[in-house]
Amino acid sequence: MISKLEIANIVENSFNQVIENNKNYSKNKEFIGPNSDFESIEIVQIISHIEDNLELKGIEGFDLFENIYEHEKLSFEELINLVESNIIKN
Repeated sequence: MISKLEIANIVENSFNQVIENNKNYSKNKEFIGPNSDFESIEIVQIISHIEDNLELKGIEGFDLFENIYEHEKLSFEELINLVESNIIKN
């Protein structure tokens, strides 16, 4: 089992791997939605990094793309909660 702290670290590290230094990470920042300032390619890359890093932690077959786009908007905190709740269900 993976902890919420590990999920939060994976999300933040994925953000830092994809986004240039001119944007700061905040759990309250809108990841997807009308107030998101990320390009679609950046969102896709962050999601891909999260999925890859979850696989390294033994969470295989988790389709984050499918889960994310069921929502109109998500902050990074809500993204962390979404990942955690869906991992527990599986």
